[in-house]
Amino acid sequence: MLLLATQAEPQMRAHRHPNLGRLLQPRHYPRAAATARSGVPWAADNDAFDGGWDEHAERRFLRMVQALSGLPGCLFVV
Repeated sequence: MLLLATQAEPQMRAHRHPNLGRLLQPRHYPRAAATARSGVPWAADNDAFDGGWDEHAERRFLRMVQALSGLPGCLFVV
């Protein structure tokens, strides 16, 4: 089993465990490159259930996807 949590990259390092990974969201994806380089499992979520999906939310999601493009180790993008 793998648990993907929406915690910051420094906490991922502090609590590193083979069954713990990082779930990135448009409102929280700083240091994504550091997470990817560290080998921590990670994935990206669209964050659509935070109160609705509108044009602003879509732009934030697309900016995140562009920033994550090419980073190694992505498990999935929702």
